[in-house]
Amino acid sequence: MKLIEKIISIVVLLSFAFGTYFFIDNRYASADSVKQVEQRLDYKINSDQRDQIQNQMWKLEDRYKAVDKMPKDVKDNYRDLQNRKQKLDDSLKTQEKK
Repeated sequence: MKLIEKIISIVVLLSFAFGTYFFIDNRYASADSVKQVEQRLDYKINSDQRDQIQNQMWKLEDRYKAVDKMPKDVKDNYRDLQNRKQKLDDSLKTQEKK
């Protein structure tokens, strides 16, 4: 009789241990899902920054109609915006490949 009680207690203990493990495993996000969400967030942030820079460039183009007509400081700012946009485009392309 004592052997059956020991076997039952071991089975109950193992069941409790496995149940606890699976509860915790399902409760918290795994590293893969966190990494995937982080990549999507980085892509969204870079995409929004690129769109904002593009809008700034369009405003300058609308105001001055041509890059040649821009004052020197505005032209420098425009070139800086072009460089930043190009870097973001490159970054987005590498993120899309992943």
